[in-house]
Amino acid sequence: LRPLWLRTSSASMNGGVQQLAELTFRYCRHGGSSRGMRDYIRELLVPFATEHPKIQMVTTNRNGKHPIVVARYICGNEKVIDVKNKSRDEIKEVTDVLRRQSGRKKKRLDKPVYTQSPSLQGYWRPDIQYATAFLRDEARP
Repeated sequence: LRPLWLRTSSASMNGGVQQLAELTFRYCRHGGSSRGMRDYIRELLVPFATEHPKIQMVTTNRNGKHPIVVARYICGNEKVIDVKNKSRDEIKEVTDVLRRQSGRKKKRLDKPVYTQSPSLQGYWRPDIQYATAFLRDEARP
């Protein structure tokens, strides 16, 4: 099962403008939990950056700290994702998800929807008996 933040819909463009402005990769040069991040930076970051030239890429060394990916969006919001002990392919998936997101905060819809005009077809109930239609096998003239 994928984490909830990976199961989001993609809304990377708003009016034709890429929403992700900057990706910051913070990692440790010698820490074991940063191995996947170092592999990602060494092998996959340059192709990702050339594929998406409008996104600014920043790598920062944080010795003794676990690796994180920080995404800054043009709306001013920021998302921080912990990528401790993740492989380079998992980090690639994280960067792709962050690129596809809009950066806006999620709105929670707690209130049920009520209507002033009920449906013309009536309310659905599981015990409704539907009329069956019979087709004739006769040839039409």
